[in-house]
Amino acid sequence: MKSLEQLLEFYRANLLEELGLLELQRRRIRNVITAMIIVGALGLAGSIGVGAAGIIPPWAAALTAIGAIAGAVIVGAKTFAAFRARYKSQVIAPIISFLDPSFTYDPEAHLGKNELLDCALFPEKASMLSGEDLITGKLEGRAFRVSEIMLRGKESRADKETTHEYFHGLFLALSLGRTIGARVWLRTPGAPLTAEEDIQQKLEEHFLALGEAARFRERDESLELEVRAEDIEVALDTLTLELADRMRAFAARQGGRVYGAFVGEHFYLAAESQNDYFEPSVWNKLVSREDIESFHADFEAFLAAAAAAIPGER
Repeated sequence: MKSLEQLLEFYRANLLEELGLLELQRRRIRNVITAMIIVGALGLAGSIGVGAAGIIPPWAAALTAIGAIAGAVIVGAKTFAAFRARYKSQVIAPIISFLDPSFTYDPEAHLGKNELLDCALFPEKASMLSGEDLITGKLEGRAFRVSEIMLRGKESRADKETTHEYFHGLFLALSLGRTIGARVWLRTPGAPLTAEEDIQQKLEEHFLALGEAARFRERDESLELEVRAEDIEVALDTLTLELADRMRAFAARQGGRVYGAFVGEHFYLAAESQNDYFEPSVWNKLVSREDIESFHADFEAFLAAAAAAIPGER
């Protein structure tokens, strides 16, 4: 993968002009949306006043104002969608392609339920999957796919069904080039980012039920990971201090939990993250040098953790 210095030079030479044009478009969209909100609010207040005065029925006045606001929202959403598509195709896609010739980027795609079921890191009840920003490529000669995903599930509470978040972050599937003899699951210590205690408890119960606890040390140093395995000997042969160090390092960068799973010929890596590197905002300035630096450091650290899972000489 290209260095940060190379990426910054590419950013200066190839993206600043397009970003300048997009920034002007972003400001226009922001101003239009702001104006529509103000006009809609004034229209609603005026319609309520007209209705109260008896000029037209109150319900008709309110319906007219609400319809106008809804129309403004639809127009604003369509305008922003076109802006977002241009941003991803003209800024994000070139960045990904530049980082490594093997990388491809699809803003609308993501890893699917087959990978989630295969890794078995999350409860089956968490079956509502959404995502975007799929990157495919090669990592030390091994094929990988990574995307942002959000995993949610429905819960019945007090005769009411509600939706709750189980995971939000990066999810990667890496081909190892050989088959691991038994499934091994691991995660960094600490609580997940979700603030809901009952969801935390469900995640905890699911992980503890995956297999036997594997507590061991290597070269007199603790891996400092929570490990479950179908076969302890396979876990001993598979896990390394390098993998543990890199998973913990990424967890420390993001402030969330990092999960891993060796299943058959694949290694899965799921890392909670609050950062949304690829999503523009109509209210905030577009990608800056600082954003580029943060993205490169995080993506490099994440891929380094995945690369540490590739089997080597033991």
